[in-house]
Amino acid sequence: MRRTVALAFLLLAPLFAETRELDLTPGGGWVDTGIELKPGDTFRVTASGSVKYFDAKQENGPEGLNRGWADLIRALPVNEAGRGAVVGRIGTSAAARAFLIGAQHEGTAPVAGRLYVGVNEPEDSRGTGSFHLKIERTAAASSPKTGYHLPEFTQELLDAIPRRVTDAAGGAGDRVNFIVIGPQEKMQAAFKAAGWVIADRTERDAVLAGLIATLSKEAYVTMPMSTLYLFGRPQDFGYAQADPMSAGPLTVSQLIVHGTADEDVPYELSRRYALNAGERAALVTLPETDHFDLIDPASAAWDRIMRELVPLLPA
Repeated sequence: MRRTVALAFLLLAPLFAETRELDLTPGGGWVDTGIELKPGDTFRVTASGSVKYFDAKQENGPEGLNRGWADLIRALPVNEAGRGAVVGRIGTSAAARAFLIGAQHEGTAPVAGRLYVGVNEPEDSRGTGSFHLKIERTAAASSPKTGYHLPEFTQELLDAIPRRVTDAAGGAGDRVNFIVIGPQEKMQAAFKAAGWVIADRTERDAVLAGLIATLSKEAYVTMPMSTLYLFGRPQDFGYAQADPMSAGPLTVSQLIVHGTADEDVPYELSRRYALNAGERAALVTLPETDHFDLIDPASAAWDRIMRELVPLLPA
């Protein structure tokens, strides 16, 4: 009996790796937990405590404040969560997507990387108080590696792929840059995990989704995009990750030129970004100008663009 218990303990022990505790304060940025995650590791974070922002009427716990209209123009790490919530991310690359932790979060690491935690707030936030966090990591159970077979992808197949997508009229669009081979459901899950969203297909869908997002005090980020064609058929999905509010604003002066008829990158994104950037950004609005008119010397908008850009160029 003793041997059985000892053997079971030895088999289970490697699964339990480490536990860390730390404190978070407003304005502290991303904090390194010291926990290195590997794909398949599970982790559990519990948070307690409260903080109080100088411009808030009340303090808030790890779940954050209720979202308000001002949050629509705030650059928050997790757009859909309230200001002051506890959030996390894996890694420090530009592709690392922040996620809500709140009072408790249990998850599985989709990628390898260091676990960071922070407060969901703009960079210039000021407040008092703190959160106490406990982080537990459980290593993924080892499993025997199994082989998998990729379908043969010959040079002949590669050469048969059109170099560019086209619009409905056959006009050339962007280049075909890469190919993902795998099941559709896994591809969609990977895009979702990386923060990409499926764009609305019609104006009716956009109006409804935009209304719901606004009433929920959330940014509307699934704007429709142009329907593009490959192999003579339209796209099945249009993915977008074009919300500059989540990455900016930059700390240098900027000139933003955007057409109101742009169906690829909606004008509303630039308007919101410029509003949040304040004096650091100047927005030039070009009525009835689409995505490619901005780089077409033959377009009606070209002269206006040159008038705005030439003074900024070095002599």
